[in-house]
Amino acid sequence: GEIISFLAVNDHGQIAGHFALMFSNTYKNMPEIATVVIRKEFRGLRLLSKFIDHSMEVAKERGCRAVMAQPVAYHTLSQKATLRAGFVPTALILGYIKADMVKAYCEIAPRLDVFACVKIVDENAISKIYPPKSIEELITKEYDALGWKYEMCQDHTLAENTVIKIANNKNFGIKNIVLSESSDSLSGILKNAIEDAVYEKCELIELLILLNDSSCQHGFETAMKEGFVFAGIIPGSENGDYIMMEMLMGTNCKYDKLETVGAYEELKNDLIAIAERRDNE
Repeated sequence: GEIISFLAVNDHGQIAGHFALMFSNTYKNMPEIATVVIRKEFRGLRLLSKFIDHSMEVAKERGCRAVMAQPVAYHTLSQKATLRAGFVPTALILGYIKADMVKAYCEIAPRLDVFACVKIVDENAISKIYPPKSIEELITKEYDALGWKYEMCQDHTLAENTVIKIANNKNFGIKNIVLSESSDSLSGILKNAIEDAVYEKCELIELLILLNDSSCQHGFETAMKEGFVFAGIIPGSENGDYIMMEMLMGTNCKYDKLETVGAYEELKNDLIAIAERRDNE
């Protein structure tokens, strides 16, 4: 049940393509449309759009809260297909996929950049969020575009203890951190996690901060001071909505080689503007 895999086959028994719905504990009840492959001789038939439509049908049947997809940040056809299907770009994760996992694209970059986009399935879902003031405008913009029901709260507090989960994804070369509550101890915890990532030769640290907790702003500001970059939000999980932050080990986040269209271009420019504003501060 973690992966539901599909094959597209024509009347002659030829396999035209493959796609899957992948479920995770991090984004509970919000599967990702993944491992999409279309054979060259079947391209140009809008199979990607059919795959997305079928994924949404299955997600509705299973009572999912939302669905996520991750178009590659230079593959404009996949960006257009998700936009046609009503997905909203919410995050840009630079250097997400290791080059040796996608050898055909190694000449593009050492690691591949992806967007995250989301579409609501449960229209009755509602979120209570505590957006950090410096990114409140972008978060509001994305929730409104999604049509997501939400309550915006401003009573930011500090938690008594830091509640955090840290794990390594060796296949991807990523250290994953999920921050649920933030206290004064967070800075030291993040410093240790960064040191561990260097020792373990991780290539990327991915930090998710729970947007539904009142200590979210403290977590966000602390992460920024420790060198993390704001990458957007991942709303829709049954576990809650997240701010996405990242740290590329040994290099800086670069936006100049991305190929984007429509709302993806708009999100990229918004993230660049936020990064530049923070640098000036």
